[in-house]
Amino acid sequence: MAEYDGIIIGAGPNGLLTAAYLAKAGQKILLLERRFEMGGGLCSEQITIPSFIHNTHAIYIPMVDYAPFFQDFKHDMEEVYDLKFIFPDPVMSLSLQDGRTLCIYQDAERTAKSIAQFSERDAKTYLNAAAKFKEYMDLFIAPATYAPPHPAMEAMVKMKSHEIGRDLQAIQPMSPKAIVEELFENEHVRTFFLYASCMWGLDYDLEGLGFLVPLYINRAANYRMIVGGTHHLAHVMSKVIYKNGGMIIGPKPVSKIVIENGRAKGVETEDGYHYEANKFIVSSLNPHQTFLELVGEEHLDTELVTRVNDWKWEKTSFFHVHMALTERPHIRTSETDPDVAESFIHLFGFESYQELIDHYDAVRKGALMDTGFNACFPTLHDPLQAPTGKHTGLISYHAPYNLADGGAEQWYNIRDEVADQCLKKLSAYVTNVHDDTIMWRYITTPKDIHNKFVDMREGSYKQGAYLPLQMGYLRPNELCAEYATPIKDLYICGACTYPGGTILMANGYNAVNRIAEDYDIRKWWKKPEMIIRSEELGLI
Repeated sequence: MAEYDGIIIGAGPNGLLTAAYLAKAGQKILLLERRFEMGGGLCSEQITIPSFIHNTHAIYIPMVDYAPFFQDFKHDMEEVYDLKFIFPDPVMSLSLQDGRTLCIYQDAERTAKSIAQFSERDAKTYLNAAAKFKEYMDLFIAPATYAPPHPAMEAMVKMKSHEIGRDLQAIQPMSPKAIVEELFENEHVRTFFLYASCMWGLDYDLEGLGFLVPLYINRAANYRMIVGGTHHLAHVMSKVIYKNGGMIIGPKPVSKIVIENGRAKGVETEDGYHYEANKFIVSSLNPHQTFLELVGEEHLDTELVTRVNDWKWEKTSFFHVHMALTERPHIRTSETDPDVAESFIHLFGFESYQELIDHYDAVRKGALMDTGFNACFPTLHDPLQAPTGKHTGLISYHAPYNLADGGAEQWYNIRDEVADQCLKKLSAYVTNVHDDTIMWRYITTPKDIHNKFVDMREGSYKQGAYLPLQMGYLRPNELCAEYATPIKDLYICGACTYPGGTILMANGYNAVNRIAEDYDIRKWWKKPEMIIRSEELGLI
């Protein structure tokens, strides 16, 4: 029986991050992964033709400029293991069939100039909003992302003590749709910013999470990509873990968390191995997996079982089409606006505000519509991801896991039909992506996400929906809100914890801080200045 200080279940981004910090802090760490390749959503694969690299899950990295991880491991990341980010400009664009385009640039003034083609008023509004949202990010939203959550009443009192907190409290009850409509008057501007606000599964008419809208609008000007493919980040993290004495073993599906006298003592794997933890066990899996499947109800009190059973998955997932292309894609609107050809994230197929609303409504009903999606051509920015002169393309279409007609299994029957529909829509905006230039395509449905990443149940790529009762101190529930669980020495760090999903590099960071405090582990990392400043302002 192998013994370790800590065992981490799941080698996704949060599991890897947790292992990296604790291994460097001198802990003997074992990381167990059920798949053959670690990284979870940090996934880059040659799924079409050899030498064509496709980012089959995460590609748009949102918090590179704030995540403490990238500063704490800066030397290893950049100088030792050559991790580089690309920051394309424009970051996002909306193309219309009449040739007009709308672009979000890194620079707010350039974005406002683009918006002014549609509405002078909206251009001025964006300038004011962009400055205000940047201040929100710097002083509260970003620092709060990398600090543990507070109970609702305590958080409310803190926020009321500062103007920024009061501003965010004022919009918190509002839906993304209400906020966007209050800000902007032009329907195309509204379409663009509502999509940017709801891109990661936030319901357009959901009330109670309005504070996320400034975050997502700010991030629309800040998404980055990783040179060589998203998985390069996972590789670098694994090297840091090995360098500091940690161990990653896979494929090693965990079948049980061993509980003795109310304490998490070790894990058993499906192949019969037993590993013991002298101090702690950390799960990066979803609540159902951690508590109901691995711990077992016999070790849980009724209240926790109820909370876990009440957990809700996203209704919106993604349908992806990955393409290996013979030539550089030509965006039709680049004839009138050359900048759009360099956009990182393209929004195609939404010619009106109502089309976007109808699309979201259809997804919630389990239906599909011949509407729009976001698209990306990674090799325009990183030629390393395809052979010289060749390119890759990606269509990301919001879609339901359970189809109204046939359920999730129906995806096996209609996947090619839906891909054909998406490619036909794409051809209205990109003139040279068709049968003659697509060397191969690879389709991923919400059902495939469910099958491939078992923690993303029902294609729930954030391990659970963003709902008022599943956010903040209630993510995943008030009993586990601070990364420790009611079971002694068992912690959680996955996307089901605060602050949520996407590659934030936050959940594991917050869990590490809690574990270090509980076991008196010396922190070799320093508290970020942005958090110190926010604490001094009384916001967190």
